[in-house]
Amino acid sequence: INEFKIYDKNNDLVQRKLNHIDILEEIIVKEPPYFLKEIQEEEIVVKNIINHYLKDNNIDFDVNLNGVEAIESVILTGSGSSFFASIIGEYYLRNITKIDHVESVLAAELMHKYADIPENTLLIALTQSGETRDTLDAIEFARKKGIPILTLVNRPCSEASKISNFVIEYQAGLENSVIASKTFVAEVLVLLLLSIYIAKMKKTIEKNNIKKEIRNLPLYVREIFRQSDKIKQIAKKYYNKSEFYPLSMGINIPIALEIGRKLEEGLCVHTIGTSLGSSAELKHGPITMVNGKTLIFIIPGADHKKILTSMKEAKFKNAKIIAVATKGDEMVRDIADDTIWIPKANKFLSPILCVIPLQLLAYYIGEEKGRKDCFDRPKNLAKSVTV
Repeated sequence: INEFKIYDKNNDLVQRKLNHIDILEEIIVKEPPYFLKEIQEEEIVVKNIINHYLKDNNIDFDVNLNGVEAIESVILTGSGSSFFASIIGEYYLRNITKIDHVESVLAAELMHKYADIPENTLLIALTQSGETRDTLDAIEFARKKGIPILTLVNRPCSEASKISNFVIEYQAGLENSVIASKTFVAEVLVLLLLSIYIAKMKKTIEKNNIKKEIRNLPLYVREIFRQSDKIKQIAKKYYNKSEFYPLSMGINIPIALEIGRKLEEGLCVHTIGTSLGSSAELKHGPITMVNGKTLIFIIPGADHKKILTSMKEAKFKNAKIIAVATKGDEMVRDIADDTIWIPKANKFLSPILCVIPLQLLAYYIGEEKGRKDCFDRPKNLAKSVTV
């Protein structure tokens, strides 16, 4: 394209300021299957975020966040996958910054939950497109209350960017697939870096090797991708199951929710992970529905003993179990029907390491069911929900 013109609703020519956007060539997928290729880009995306924001062992977001040290409470908000990422962000902020009040709230529910927002509160809005209506409404609600807004977004120059006080970009590149993959990973990693940054500002950070581990994250991701053929073979074994239960505990409950949502969006199946997530809750009702048609995804969690108990209960009901497990976890391997290994790493990296093989598994199950194209363009869904 050598030239373009913009006209308003009255057909009058208008002028718009052009903004230059730098996007790495290697993270632009030009042809389908977009969802699979964008998963495969995640090592590059992670490396890009680290190179951009973690410089000389210091975190720098290219934005002035002065005053954040005075924040006494944080509300995270988003919709869909961004909301699930916000729950992980809640875990990060609670455990790393030691801020007393941190809560994640669905964007559509924010104005109904908070008649008033306390002073010294920061709203962190997560949005991949920057155009999601529910998230924009939540931002506007907070603005009217006089609350500062920090928006994490993948698309610069979006509407969310324009109406926020602070903006941090995901650096994930264009995502063509309607169903999110690499942007979810980017959200989680940026939230982790942001939590460390805020903790440093508030002088609450504990000395550990988390930054060194973050720098090793691309190597960990590459190690997971080496199991792609194995994951594809696992999908071939279990694609004909009709019920899918992703389960975890603690910081990885949102990963169970996220993978449940991927399966719903791409396969058009109901998954109990979307409404449950916690393996401890299995015995409080859902166990009655577990049978030989059930495929359970076990994801590493906070209470190893309870996860093992849930696995044994599901096996007793003839369910099949695929476990994502940390290398060396023989107890999980001995109960599971198949195991996908992730590297040993800091617990705060676990959500990223767990979601990647499960994204691959969801896609390959869809491929076996003849629905792989549904991950790129699922019916009745759009990339930006603007109503």
